[in-house]
Amino acid sequence: MQLLEKKKVLERPYVIFHKNEPAENEDLLLAHSEVYVREVETRASLGSFLSPDTPVNSSIEKAARYIVGGGLRAAKLVSDGYWL
Repeated sequence: MQLLEKKKVLERPYVIFHKNEPAENEDLLLAHSEVYVREVETRASLGSFLSPDTPVNSSIEKAARYIVGGGLRAAKLVSDGYWL
């Protein structure tokens, strides 16, 4: 955000800022099993690993939910006729 503000990108008339929300479990269940979603939540709460090279903690899980939520929001905007 600081770079966008510094470069005055957000002041351009054709730039619209949309705040996204984190994906809910029902969103995640469109692509993942309930068992997997629960496993990720559990491992994130413990600060564990999903695989030997994939750490997960509560911050990573939160960021991933916002990334998914942003993708869903972008898809909705496009389907509503917005150009991204």
